[in-house]
Amino acid sequence: MNAGFDALRVTDGVWHIRDAMGVCATLIAGLERAVLVDAAYGVGDLNSFVRGLTDLPLEVVLTHGHHDHALGAMGFDAVGLLPAEAEVFREYTCFSRRERVLEQAAAKGIVIAGREREEYLERPMPALKMLEAGDMDLGGVTARLIPCPGHTPGSLAVWIPEKGILLPGDNYNPCTWVFFHEALGPRSYRENVKKLLSLSFDTVLCPHDHRPRTRKNMEDFLRAIGDAGLEGAVPSRDGEGAGVDTLEVLMPDGQKFVFSREKYIRGL
Repeated sequence: MNAGFDALRVTDGVWHIRDAMGVCATLIAGLERAVLVDAAYGVGDLNSFVRGLTDLPLEVVLTHGHHDHALGAMGFDAVGLLPAEAEVFREYTCFSRRERVLEQAAAKGIVIAGREREEYLERPMPALKMLEAGDMDLGGVTARLIPCPGHTPGSLAVWIPEKGILLPGDNYNPCTWVFFHEALGPRSYRENVKKLLSLSFDTVLCPHDHRPRTRKNMEDFLRAIGDAGLEGAVPSRDGEGAGVDTLEVLMPDGQKFVFSREKYIRGL
């Protein structure tokens, strides 16, 4: 496929990888093995690109099952996710979702045709490994898997304590969406994500930002979506494509939070 990747080396053993569609995965390598957190859209050969960064035994872990994080798993032998996310994974990696990704790619000038198109649409997803919360020992580096329901019911965050790095998945991005049918309501989401601030970290690697963000960015975001922030939210058009009536909290630094009006009214 005529699609490339670029990698930002955040620190020793940690690379934030952006695909041609603009979404990121993160590679964490210890002395003995490595883990790839998320797998992007599957446009391009992510496996080969990762193998250019490390030849260690590799596992793939998904923060959640949405297509822009999960479809790239088709290039690997197995992929892990939390049991609560299996249904979302199956829904978002189906044929119709793949067709939609190819349309999005074409709009970005990434044309996938012929045999490559057929392979993208028909290639089976790998074996699913059901994960449990806890530590993955990579050899001198730990990847701690932390369930954090919010963006989806089986979302997880990954914390690298030795590096002071948090990977929140789509539970935190400069623009955070919590309005899909599988998402929690804004209050439940907020309370779950706030628990991540009990961890020691200075750097945040978001799937939809190639640049590292800071703990303060995340703290400011969560402060802005307090009760007063939710009450002052304004109508948003971001949910129109999903058929959801949405509200958004806008923040001075360009961050925003988009959520379901109906779930907010219900007190969720």
